[in-house]
Amino acid sequence: MRLLHLACTALVILALAPRIATARSADLTVPTAQGPVIGKRMPKDAVAAWFGVPFAAPPVGPLRWAPPSPPATRNAPLTTTQYAAACYQPGYPTSSEDCLYLNIWRPDTEARHLPVIVWIHGGSNIYGNGNGSWYTVANLFNTIVVSINYRMGALGWFLHPALETGDKLTDSGDFGTLDQIAALAWVHANIANFGGDPDNITLAGESAGSQDVSYLMHSPLAKDYFAKAMIESNYPGIRPIAAALKSSAQVLDNLLVADGLAKNAEAAKRLAAHMSAAKIAAYLRGKSPHELYAAYKTPWFGAIDWGDFYRTDIDAGHTENAPPLIQDVKNRPEFVYAIGDGSVLPKIPFADFSKGNAFPKPLIVGNTRNENNAWNAYWPFNFQTGKSLQELLQQATFSTDPNYRIWRAFYALWGQQNVATFAANYTFAASLLDELDIYLASVLPARNLTSYTDPATNPVYVYRFDWAANPARDYRFAHQDAWRFYAGSIHGSELDFFWQTMMGVGGHAPPNGATYTNENLPGRQDLSRVVGAYLTAFINDPHGHIGPQPNAPDWQPWGKNNEQFMVLDADASHAEAGMTSSGIARDPHTLYALATSNPNPAVQDFIDYYVLWSWGWNWYPNASAGHFNTAPGPNRLFDPRHP
Repeated sequence: MRLLHLACTALVILALAPRIATARSADLTVPTAQGPVIGKRMPKDAVAAWFGVPFAAPPVGPLRWAPPSPPATRNAPLTTTQYAAACYQPGYPTSSEDCLYLNIWRPDTEARHLPVIVWIHGGSNIYGNGNGSWYTVANLFNTIVVSINYRMGALGWFLHPALETGDKLTDSGDFGTLDQIAALAWVHANIANFGGDPDNITLAGESAGSQDVSYLMHSPLAKDYFAKAMIESNYPGIRPIAAALKSSAQVLDNLLVADGLAKNAEAAKRLAAHMSAAKIAAYLRGKSPHELYAAYKTPWFGAIDWGDFYRTDIDAGHTENAPPLIQDVKNRPEFVYAIGDGSVLPKIPFADFSKGNAFPKPLIVGNTRNENNAWNAYWPFNFQTGKSLQELLQQATFSTDPNYRIWRAFYALWGQQNVATFAANYTFAASLLDELDIYLASVLPARNLTSYTDPATNPVYVYRFDWAANPARDYRFAHQDAWRFYAGSIHGSELDFFWQTMMGVGGHAPPNGATYTNENLPGRQDLSRVVGAYLTAFINDPHGHIGPQPNAPDWQPWGKNNEQFMVLDADASHAEAGMTSSGIARDPHTLYALATSNPNPAVQDFIDYYVLWSWGWNWYPNASAGHFNTAPGPNRLFDPRHP
């Protein structure tokens, strides 16, 4: 298979190649399996860097929707001092299908056997790139950092019968996941030449990047290429084959209509039924990325897996076609990623780290306290600056896009109540949904892993990031009550603290000024120091043990009989971090009972929308399939090709 060939070729060539003597060689020429690469020094940042290093052949032409192939070998050195193009994404003019490149940073020292971080960027698996700057982490953590690009959206995950070849990887549709595995294989085979330790690789990501890390911990193809993992703010749903097939079929219908080959979707279906597989494959591969994306819902709404896309048990009033609706969304499918094909990823509803489905490794996993405010309130509100919470709610206006159904439910919740009642009901719903996400993304993986692994050899460290969310703490910025209501420790707010990019002022700006102020800078810096000490220990230790750190509470791993997690917070002057076993997120059955106990139908509707959107679960009480089911498992709906 291509991935195995890629890794084996690298190992054979590297066995014959000289090792780099030091990172301080005159021109930073480093041998790789495909030929030497030339990097550059960044004296101001005290790092050496190699940008735009190919880890696979360009996935264009016949290689579109194919597993990654090895990059071309060469004798002449390749200058790698400029970022390559990001993988194609709408509205990003410099993005390209030719995008399978990675970037490497390391301290500009003579150190060898350095630990390695491989970073997978976020962006809903539709947007983003690995072309950020990691020199601070390379320096402060004394590590090599590798960031990767991978195919996204319709080019990264696409499953259509006409593209099937009988090869399990090709027929998986999981090309973005296979790109990530190919990048890991390349790093594992080549990183020693850059001074890194191939046996001490930490795979890390945030948001969609953390989803991808969790998927890779469930893939037999990835398990040998990294030693440890970090998962920040995971939403680990795995999509069924049924959803991927329905999506690609609708894309083909829409393309045929757009080209004038069919009058409408029904006519397109009839036409497609009489086209050969070879003709359909050529037709799809002949489309530009722009044409392909035009057949989907407008991003980024197309990134949302509503769950009811392939379900048949959802009430008509709650489906994706429920009014109000605009023409751009009608009959246009969602992007479907992380397809549970059974070869690349298991056929399970989400990456739950259960025995037999996951490949355990030392792990740091956690969430921000208020993950969901990013989707629930932060965007639909059109806030004005300088307002107290009471003024804010009295004068608020909203985004009016009718297609984001969470917002439509939010409007209904808002519209029937006075300000005080709305605030109480919204807080109830948002807190419950935060708890559900924390359970599924952090608590469930920790419980499942520790049920069959030994913390001495496979520690699981769980955190909750609380900065700006605790009502009992003064963070020294204006109108904290308003910020806590609609943002708090919002999705992504831990990144500056974890990866040492703390700014003096600015940052995530609430409507009333900046959360990052000169007054709270000492506390933020101290929390960043504490987190940095934990991460440095985890990344440096080949076995992923953190151990005691100076001037910081001990971070104890989660235990089967001692469930506990680290709360990460700070006041204006110093870090407020510590272990706790209280406030552990409750399981979905308990939260479902709590949700249905609320007598307000608008509150229940808001919760139901979110659960269906985020997890594909049906919590609607009058649906034909009945109530909530935590583990539906593989079934005919999950894979109609193999009942």
